[in-house]
Amino acid sequence: MTKSLQFHLKAGSRLFVNGAVLKVDRKVAIEFLNDVNFLLEHHVMQPDQATTPLKQIYYVIQLMMMERDGTEDHRATLDKNLFEMAETAENEIVRDGLCVVRQHVAKEGYFHALKVLRGLFDHERISKPESQAHQRSERELLTAEAGE
Repeated sequence: MTKSLQFHLKAGSRLFVNGAVLKVDRKVAIEFLNDVNFLLEHHVMQPDQATTPLKQIYYVIQLMMMERDGTEDHRATLDKNLFEMAETAENEIVRDGLCVVRQHVAKEGYFHALKVLRGLFDHERISKPESQAHQRSERELLTAEAGE
């Protein structure tokens, strides 16, 4: 890290740092002077929120950050998920983003990988309705042709 990272937390906020959970009892400013893996509470995804392939990848990386044990298992799951998503993603922005995520993870830059994934969530959402609308219009066309 070439410069320090500083942010402010409200009273009662939690911060996840290198697998530890910190809770502040009053408003505080925190400055990291070296490299650290951390998550702000509002960036933490709960298991039931991992409802799409990108969110599942996010969740696995989050686990790698927060749990010291089982990292190898999480890494195997992540590699499998990244490979499958890269092979099946129709959206070029998502495919390119997954390459960047893979690079960050290789350097243990988990925070940056999660940041990239959060930026891809909207692209994943956009591509699904188009695909569903396309399938629906094909079905409607086939139904109309069958009725003639």
